[in-house]
Amino acid sequence: MNPAYVPLYYVLLFPYGENGWHPDMQLHQSAQGEDKRLTHLRYVAYYLYPRRNKYSTILQGGRLLQRYLVDMYAIIDQSRLRYLFYNQPMLWASLYSGLEDAVAFGDDEIDLHDLGR
Repeated sequence: MNPAYVPLYYVLLFPYGENGWHPDMQLHQSAQGEDKRLTHLRYVAYYLYPRRNKYSTILQGGRLLQRYLVDMYAIIDQSRLRYLFYNQPMLWASLYSGLEDAVAFGDDEIDLHDLGR
């Protein structure tokens, strides 16, 4: 989560020491005036995209690039797991919304014991 982790660990890939991704990064301001949060996956994908007339030290990294990709995958996967862990009540509530709909709009002959399984 620290924006200094990636440039300090992968000094050869980020020679200018620019900050890496952090949770408060914004993607852009939409027409409605609300900001969208930039995900870590999109941030990494932006740096991995080859561009014409621009030299990319990341894409020339060889084995260090592979290590960087594995590390970024592990970080992104860990953040997804963290989201699932801390948002269990909300996720379970969406699971039960289908049960509420079946009871509200269903027949009177619904066996509630079989419906939730």
